[in-house]
Amino acid sequence: MTARLARLNLGIVFKALISGMVLLGVWALFINISWFDEPLHPELVSMRELRSVSMEGNAYVLALGFAAAQERSPQLVGRKILEVLRVKHERGQSIALTAQESEAILGGSKLDEDWQEELKSLTCNARRYLNCAEQLIAEMARADVTTPRLSALFERYSLLLEQPRFEESQERDVFSPMPPYQALTAIGRLRLAKSYERESIPEFLSKAGQDFKFWLRALREGETLATKMVSLAGIQNDLDFLSTLMRHRELTESDHRQIQAFLRPLTREESNIAEALISEARIALLSGEPPILMRASWLMKLMSQENATSNEDYMVNVVPMLHRASLSAEEYYRQKAYEPLMYQLRLFPAPLYNLGGRLALSEGRDAAQFPARVHDQNGRILLVLLQSEIERRPASTEVSQVINASEYRDPYTGKPMTYDVKAQTIGFKCVHTIFHPPDPPDVCAFPIGPIEKP
Repeated sequence: MTARLARLNLGIVFKALISGMVLLGVWALFINISWFDEPLHPELVSMRELRSVSMEGNAYVLALGFAAAQERSPQLVGRKILEVLRVKHERGQSIALTAQESEAILGGSKLDEDWQEELKSLTCNARRYLNCAEQLIAEMARADVTTPRLSALFERYSLLLEQPRFEESQERDVFSPMPPYQALTAIGRLRLAKSYERESIPEFLSKAGQDFKFWLRALREGETLATKMVSLAGIQNDLDFLSTLMRHRELTESDHRQIQAFLRPLTREESNIAEALISEARIALLSGEPPILMRASWLMKLMSQENATSNEDYMVNVVPMLHRASLSAEEYYRQKAYEPLMYQLRLFPAPLYNLGGRLALSEGRDAAQFPARVHDQNGRILLVLLQSEIERRPASTEVSQVINASEYRDPYTGKPMTYDVKAQTIGFKCVHTIFHPPDPPDVCAFPIGPIEKP
């Protein structure tokens, strides 16, 4: 009798527990229906007021049409792309091009695959390897760069550099097309490699200076995170070629003055990428649902509020990153702003409200790396300027003496750059990938002597 009563009580408890869990689940779903979603944060609401882009003299328009077929005008193609995207935005559709639309506007697809695959050294990342320019120069000596396609792209690139502005369209969601940056940066590198082999040092430096100024303009005036990161890569490619030139050619004092006439550290305006973080938030708003929820399961989405997720993402990720982006390299390092942002689930509002959105946010984002990449790149500019100083030193002066007395110092600590006598490199410690080192890692260094063959 006692055992039967105990089993009966256990069954009652079990049923009550199951009923409670079902009611809790129903409640969690109920409080997350759209009726109870928050209003958007006022800062996010204001981001929906989009600025129209001017077409005239705008390098971004030409960049969008850069990969068009030879018989088509890249400017007209770029304008057509923007017009189609604008119409889709006005209709409330995804601001994207289908594969068929893209092929029709560009006049084809995959038009640049052949030459990119043929030139294997284009895959060399100058942020991680010290001999990318040397590899490309050697390969260019054997390659045919006089094909009609490459000739057309070289002409387009020269025209791109002449444009006075770089202004991106704000009518963009996560599916919108970007300029074909891989082909664009590759042509920039090929242009410098070709000039290195066939033209005088002043002519080469003139082209390098044009390239450097263009990527500075794109970094300063562009607003998407992708464009700013590609601009840093373009700058790194220029530095790679300049460093290679100083190692392998005998430069005159006039040549060094020519380098110093265009090569300079980033200004605070150029190094502050806060605009890109705001642009990312705007892109998320125009994407139908927060991108962080696009990869979530159907159950997570059922327990999420889109506005509440966007609001929390803005407060816990965007706002602190805006502050970090505004810091100088020394402030950034001193405040340890390179550390990942840590998201903690809050008990208020109620834990089940927007639980799916908050769980998605807790998986973490890697936004903390981007300001550090800017500061690392600025430090590499300082290294090449220091290399120029070292090359011009009197014969009786040691390299270490030049480094210790130079104004070009570690951007984070203000101390002299390090000098590896054995490897013949100057450098400093990278911060960009300090918490997620790739293999191979980023290198904040340049050789000042011959590079050993791998």
